[in-house]
Amino acid sequence: MEKEKYLTPQEVAEQLHVTPQCIRYYCNNKKLLYVTTPGGHRRIKRSDLDAFIGSDVVQAPNDIKQ
Repeated sequence: MEKEKYLTPQEVAEQLHVTPQCIRYYCNNKKLLYVTTPGGHRRIKRSDLDAFIGSDVVQAPNDIKQ
């Protein structure tokens, strides 16, 4: 089994072509799931990002969907 990949909000923002503030908004409003590191930083699972992209919350460019 492959280990789950975690992304920073900055990495997610770059993939979705939005600002990191937009990612924080989605996280704060429970639209995008995340985990918190022991240091208090957010990390988004790749699988949660894929589900978010597939949802009706955001329309992602076709080149992002895999």
